[in-house]
Amino acid sequence: SLTTSDGVKSAAVLSSHFRNLELQRESLETDDLTKRDFSGLTMAIDTKKLPIAKRKIRKFLDDMSKLLEKNEKKEVYKLCVQLFPLSRGE
Repeated sequence: SLTTSDGVKSAAVLSSHFRNLELQRESLETDDLTKRDFSGLTMAIDTKKLPIAKRKIRKFLDDMSKLLEKNEKKEVYKLCVQLFPLSRGE
């Protein structure tokens, strides 16, 4: 398990995110549908709620880690969740 600080731009973290995107592309091209899940949601949001959304995303990741890492481990998986703007307004 690895955690980085919020609000600090890091070349290592940026590189890790780019590598995650490459791994996701490779999975789309090679992994059977029964072994992966790619879901997406596009929505208009109240940006004042972003801090709450970030906390809930981190809690979700913690909960998934506790669920999936319990008991016998057979394969290594990566879970990535992204929340980012599509519009470039204010």
